[in-house]
Amino acid sequence: RNSSRIECITSRLSPATVDPEKGSRLMSLATGSVVISYDGKAHRKSIESFAYTNDPTFTNLYPTRTIHSGGLSIKITGSNFNTIVKPILFVVLWTKNGNITIKSETPCDNSIPTGATMYCKSPNVSPHINGSALLTRSIKANIGFIMDGVQSMKKLYIAQRKESTLTLSPDPVIFKFGKDPHRHEGKLLSINGTNLRGAATQKDYRVHIGNDECKVYTVNEREILCELPVNQLRIQTGENYPDVHVSIGNLKFHVGRLRYEVNQFPIIPMLMASIGGGAILIVVIIIVVIYHRRKVKSNKKHVLTIQQKYDEMGQTLAGECRRAFAELQTGMCDLANDLDVSGAPQHPYRVYIHKMFFPHVQHGEMHPVFASMSVAGSRKSRIEDSLTSFYDLLLRDKFLFAFIETLEKQADFKMKDRCNVASFLMIALHENMDYMTKILMKLLTEMIRKLQPKGQPQLLLKRCDTIAEKLLSNWLALCLYQYSNNRLGQPLYLLYHAIKQQVYKGPVDQKTGEARYCLSEDKLLREQVEANEIPVMASIGDGQQISIKLLDCDTITQAKEKILDAIYINQPYSTRPRVEEFELEAVVILTLNSQQDNPHQSASPHQIREKSFHLVKVNDTNSCSEPVLPEAYLMCLLLTKGTLQQYTQDLFDALFTLPRHANTFPPAVKYLFDFLNSQASQMQFTDANVVKSWKNNTLPLLYYINIIRNPQFLFDIEKTPIVDSCLSAIAQAFNDACSITDTKVGKDSPSNRLLYAREIPRYRDKVAEFYKGIQNLPTISEKEMMKEMKFLSETLKDELDKSSALLQLYQYAQRHIKVFEDSLRNANLLHLFDVFVNRVVAGLQEDSNKDKDNVETNANVA
Repeated sequence: RNSSRIECITSRLSPATVDPEKGSRLMSLATGSVVISYDGKAHRKSIESFAYTNDPTFTNLYPTRTIHSGGLSIKITGSNFNTIVKPILFVVLWTKNGNITIKSETPCDNSIPTGATMYCKSPNVSPHINGSALLTRSIKANIGFIMDGVQSMKKLYIAQRKESTLTLSPDPVIFKFGKDPHRHEGKLLSINGTNLRGAATQKDYRVHIGNDECKVYTVNEREILCELPVNQLRIQTGENYPDVHVSIGNLKFHVGRLRYEVNQFPIIPMLMASIGGGAILIVVIIIVVIYHRRKVKSNKKHVLTIQQKYDEMGQTLAGECRRAFAELQTGMCDLANDLDVSGAPQHPYRVYIHKMFFPHVQHGEMHPVFASMSVAGSRKSRIEDSLTSFYDLLLRDKFLFAFIETLEKQADFKMKDRCNVASFLMIALHENMDYMTKILMKLLTEMIRKLQPKGQPQLLLKRCDTIAEKLLSNWLALCLYQYSNNRLGQPLYLLYHAIKQQVYKGPVDQKTGEARYCLSEDKLLREQVEANEIPVMASIGDGQQISIKLLDCDTITQAKEKILDAIYINQPYSTRPRVEEFELEAVVILTLNSQQDNPHQSASPHQIREKSFHLVKVNDTNSCSEPVLPEAYLMCLLLTKGTLQQYTQDLFDALFTLPRHANTFPPAVKYLFDFLNSQASQMQFTDANVVKSWKNNTLPLLYYINIIRNPQFLFDIEKTPIVDSCLSAIAQAFNDACSITDTKVGKDSPSNRLLYAREIPRYRDKVAEFYKGIQNLPTISEKEMMKEMKFLSETLKDELDKSSALLQLYQYAQRHIKVFEDSLRNANLLHLFDVFVNRVVAGLQEDSNKDKDNVETNANVA
């Protein structure tokens, strides 16, 4: 206290004073006046009321990564932050010698009136880890808050919740120019370094040239590009060259001095006539010089014009990307919060299996093998007895091996047949997954034994052109369903939504599917289209209105799709109404070259006469007054990639990082990888790249890449062609990260490889660390694995029906019955063929010949 001010610490609110009608999270619990007393008497009563509210609560933080030296801004979401005087963030490092608590040097900014958000600076942990191995590694820490007397926020770190986990990454390093001033021409200054995007983002970097700011244009892993304040820079000499400083949070770097030079064309040298030169020679030289000078000026003007167009286009796109990223983050945070409550719209196990086993079946339809077989009349017992006999034969491994080998050798047995047979086998034998696992491992063992060490053994399982390889794909799909939902589901779903939102923030050609914002050069819209946002309020019927943004170049169909996406966000796509089921009733005012006729007329949709043409009509002379540089739009790929990179990185980390609790990692993957290691050792494949290729061709290629390309297998969503192209680009990058060959990129490389060229080396290190972590997990014995498979069989009992699948497999055997007989005879298994003919074929054919009308089945040959 002093002569004009008193600071007091409030006492804890007694439960007896709480108003029960004011118990909500945002309302005051109790209110009253502040009375100042001294010498036992009350002398002053405040005019304003003082209120007690609920304690602050914590929900989430973003971003979840920061640097060791701290100083980066972290967004904290929760409630009632504005009731705290000086909230301070701290982190707790978990070490072998105990816990280390480090506070932030500055209080959090909790001035936002709603109290639901505050921004805190990450603390500096570098002094606490100097000299240790932690200085070069990422560290997992948990956060807490000092908020007056709120103990729940102070002890937040104790629970070690995922939401309160903060990853502390090694600091970025900035390289110096050198002793001499750095000579530079042009508007963009390049500053080199390393680990620049490990945790810090573009908005965290500040570059100053003397007292002027060099606006950061883009940041990648090894380079910062900033736009020089050319108008403020003056040509200086001697010791007056300005210093270049880079700051990232608490980090400060002095890069060196900058010598900025204006790019001027050399003055045409004076022509010196040689002594004794004739007048004709002088005239010829003068003519040549004049022509050359004009040519140089013309070329310079052309080059400057093109450069100006590129600069203008790049600046425009960069600005749009920054705005789109901010908007995207806002919308995605809301979606992430919804997912924590309701979860993603995941398919039930049965639907997921159908989509993984039969990916080519049209959306909304089910393969006939998933339909129960209906048998009418007295033939039911004969059909069931025959199929039961066939099932018993398939449970004899020698019969099953002969069955698979016979089909594989047939010339008319196509790839589609191989996929179908593998799926039918897995469905027919789903009640004996322990048996199927043993069969699968024997088939893989046989494939490995046929490999030649001097051939290309690393190509095993890469082509997926055998029944065994497709069986392995189906086996992984069954074993990883629960893990995918718990571990991979949310980051994949958020990436899908981020792509969708980013793509449709810009113009999309309704006919070709080309878009301004995408990751595929083939789907890039190379037209100069002005797209202005139109904020609208939308609702269906008398439902609640929501605020969304449309583009004035959207078609009516595109507008309706955006409205449906906003209203039914995070709800199963199959349950929401179709676009064709409703009409827009509000008046629509279009202000640009719409993809409908009458773009400037206010009208209802029923009055608009539709005419199909592209986003920019071929004969539209007003759409573009100047020639466009289509190559400039390739920057959209890079900008889109940068906007989505956080979500891409989160998915990659979920895929190729072991969970904190190792016992939640699928035992099937550990068992499979140990099996591949054992087989490589037995076959004396000493090249480490061979077994690594086998692992790459199983979990990443057969499952991860498949799920990334087709998130609709896991979720009830719609995948449009433009979103599919973006997912394919990301899947290809992940596939390259798993490759054992170092793919060189150059100017002629495909754009999708160039996009992620800088990330691939870091991704490869992550994959290698992931494989090493799996190898260090406790070994899964065969007994333990069979126990897991029996448990899986119990789970599948209520999901699948084997009868239709058995009938499908019988059709394949009956079609090649003569060859099948020869194969069993050569294997000394003719007695099994007799059982097949007498108990299976005879029963099914007799029933079919006697009364075909009595057997009604929905299970037809695929």
